[in-house]
Amino acid sequence: MTSICFDVYRNEGAESGTTKDWAIGISPNQGLVIIKYGKTGGKLRTNILKTDNPQREMIERIKKKVAKGYYTVGTSTFNASENAINLDNVKRPNIIWSITGLLDKDAWLDRVAHLINSLTMLNLPELCSFEKGEVNISGKKIFDSGSLILGSNQKWSVGGVIESDNSTLPTLIILAVAKGLGTLSFCDDDNQPITVEYLGNECQFARPEYSLDFLDDMAIALELKKSPVNLFCSTIKDIKPLIQLNL
Repeated sequence: MTSICFDVYRNEGAESGTTKDWAIGISPNQGLVIIKYGKTGGKLRTNILKTDNPQREMIERIKKKVAKGYYTVGTSTFNASENAINLDNVKRPNIIWSITGLLDKDAWLDRVAHLINSLTMLNLPELCSFEKGEVNISGKKIFDSGSLILGSNQKWSVGGVIESDNSTLPTLIILAVAKGLGTLSFCDDDNQPITVEYLGNECQFARPEYSLDFLDDMAIALELKKSPVNLFCSTIKDIKPLIQLNL
């Protein structure tokens, strides 16, 4: 049977400490929209939808799920007849970022030091530090002062990669240190642009690493607007990847 690539999303389950999965894909032969849903790790139910426009149907259904608080887990390829998602087969994209147009290297590094110091006042579940010009989270380097490049226009730029396994805090930090000082851009592993939208407070989303209240605390510490955050990256070819950030 032909394998199908599914976009996989997750949300809190009815019972405390549990989660539920929702996956959607298109059967390339019949043009059918396949939906799988159920408790994480358990047997999933399957819905098969016949529609004149499978791509549009898939996009609209993803939007509705994200609006209800589902967050992206990644993609997984498996047969339409299979009833469980193999998490070992789920792939989440890395996020490649860059900040350009920095006028003053020292001022930018001072801002980094100030924000990281403010952030570490919180009871973070992971070690976050800024030492010798290097930002580290849980032992992984996010960026360092040595990666700053002076361009011919006498403006500085810096960039790096946020790995997919835990991208919420690094992304917040990058947003915070770029705010008001440089132009920030994101792209995926295929060098496709990822746009950032500020959605206000109409929805509240969270990644599983942090509660909504703790995301509020981090946003305050990083001098961002007080609101939770959701990272959403679509894998649909016709839709550019998107990071939704309620800040």
